[in-house]
Amino acid sequence: MRLALIFAHRLLGAAALVAAVLVLNFVLIHLAPGDPALTIAGGMGGVTEDILRDIRRAYGLDAPLHDQLLLYLERVLSGDLG
Repeated sequence: MRLALIFAHRLLGAAALVAAVLVLNFVLIHLAPGDPALTIAGGMGGVTEDILRDIRRAYGLDAPLHDQLLLYLERVLSGDLG
């Protein structure tokens, strides 16, 4: 029984560490200078506001920050690391 308790404690600690790293990664990306939509559209050339709006909508960049975090965590948990 004691071994199962130690295992559960370590597993919970590992899950908390992974969650903290994911949130830190999200925050650091959003603190970086520049517009992510412009970065994504950078190679397209001749970017219009309509294209930027579509990119922001497609990637959820037009949503509030907490909604973006939840979407990011959802995608990571489903295996989408990109």
